[in-house]
Amino acid sequence: MRNHTFASLLTAILILPSESASQSQDNSFQRVEEKFFERLEDHGRVSGDIIMGVMIRSLQQDQTDQTQSADAAPRTTAELAVLALPAFSQGEETRYFCVRINSKDGRFESENTYEITGNLTVPQGLIPYEGTYEQDVSEMKAVSLIKLGRCGNRAEVMVPSAWADSLPTPPVRALQVFVNAAGNPTAAAVGNNGDIVTCENVIDETTLKYTASCLFPFKTLQSVQKDGQVPLTFYVTRSLGEEEHSVIIAMPEVDS
Repeated sequence: MRNHTFASLLTAILILPSESASQSQDNSFQRVEEKFFERLEDHGRVSGDIIMGVMIRSLQQDQTDQTQSADAAPRTTAELAVLALPAFSQGEETRYFCVRINSKDGRFESENTYEITGNLTVPQGLIPYEGTYEQDVSEMKAVSLIKLGRCGNRAEVMVPSAWADSLPTPPVRALQVFVNAAGNPTAAAVGNNGDIVTCENVIDETTLKYTASCLFPFKTLQSVQKDGQVPLTFYVTRSLGEEEHSVIIAMPEVDS
């Protein structure tokens, strides 16, 4: 097995990490750790995390949910595309991102820290997949989750991504968030006083990682975007009450 803005198109260049490249200012993703962390097992594992994937997908022109889910999008690679990144803080020279991939059945997981130098909001190239299970990942229902900061750090800022060869083009784009709700009813609010979105139950016989899909057309997010960020709050109704989980989506500019 072998292993900006939102209106911009990405240059599909695979940039492999090297010592010289990691010190450059080309704004490409470079893996930090020497070892690439991944695992593929015969039996799936459950997860205690709530947000399992934050991805970009297409909608029909009328913005109805009639297109393929991002986790099942056809792909030939496990590389990821990111349309835009949060801007650097003052004096910041390097930014770190934790890149996770989770299969719906819980059998596969990868988690690796990448860095970027150069204060630009558009990454140059893709996030390369440098493990041995790329073919397996390409054939699974799987989602990506990119957080600002090193893996293991507590972070609420998430960067939307898409499978590199299934990146939707405008119009119409939407944000799709995959939630580990254990089959419980799930809803989400856009912004502090935004509309409530009812999330779809996507549980099936293989599900161990995420059971709900929440869909947000980019035009819906545009009304609450501020300083390159969109706050979302997820509500999971359980037998003992309602749980609330807030996250921030890094969207420097929203384009449908």
